[in-house]
Amino acid sequence: MARPIKKGLDYFPLDTDIIHDIKIRKILRSNGPQSIAILVDLLGNIYGDEGYYMTWDDDVRFLVADDIGISEASVGEMVKRAIQVNFFDEGMFDKYSILTSIGIQKRYQNASYKKVDNSIDSKYSLIVSEDNNRVSDDGNPTQPELPTTETPVSDDRNPQSKGKKSKANKTKEEKTTRKTSPSPREKVLTFFQKNIGQPAPIVIQELDDWLEDHSPEWVIAALTIAAEGHRQFPTARTVMRRWQKENIKTLDDIKADQVSWENRKTRGNQRKPPISVAPNSSFSDDDIPF
Repeated sequence: MARPIKKGLDYFPLDTDIIHDIKIRKILRSNGPQSIAILVDLLGNIYGDEGYYMTWDDDVRFLVADDIGISEASVGEMVKRAIQVNFFDEGMFDKYSILTSIGIQKRYQNASYKKVDNSIDSKYSLIVSEDNNRVSDDGNPTQPELPTTETPVSDDRNPQSKGKKSKANKTKEEKTTRKTSPSPREKVLTFFQKNIGQPAPIVIQELDDWLEDHSPEWVIAALTIAAEGHRQFPTARTVMRRWQKENIKTLDDIKADQVSWENRKTRGNQRKPPISVAPNSSFSDDDIPF
């Protein structure tokens, strides 16, 4: 008898700066330091069993509480808060009573790419392809259903048929030649490749995580700082962490932060300067939205 294929992972990636994640900080602020232990226990169960989700019920709440040595009520409140701050996806929890997220699903597929089957059940999938279709079990985008109503074929003798065909062909050509807008992920990766180099898979995964909560322009602004300083991605990561900590969310916020730093520097403030955006960028306007 063949051994059943293990769905989950033997280990899962955990960011070294998890404590600085804004979602984690919100959970810690409202639920206390034991929240980290609860989250790690939950993630271990998610990645170890199904790989990208876990069912949430009273039994699981009891087991997690027993693992950590705290009350079931504390575990339940922490999970509730984690859903509120989007650490776990609220829609999937409400519909299927499962704990999962886009980040969890992407990490699972990245970590299990060598498995014979690392597919995600289409009803649980939060990963969307570039054309905004959910990814199916076999990893391919699901196609929208086509209408089943049959359209009668026009008679060539009908003088209107040629006009209809001509209009249809013209519309088809316009759609084919129309330039499609790049996705946020494509914008960031294109800028990265052009100005910093080819990103490693772990860097791409981290960029995806940043894009869950921030605009591509925000991420590109941080990459700009690294590129103009002839530095690598860790510099951009440091910038984004500071912006996130100081609630700098928009491009106007970034420019105001730059002005504030320039003023402090003029006054002779000797504190360590934050890395800032150079006002005269050497890149094109399409790449740098200032």
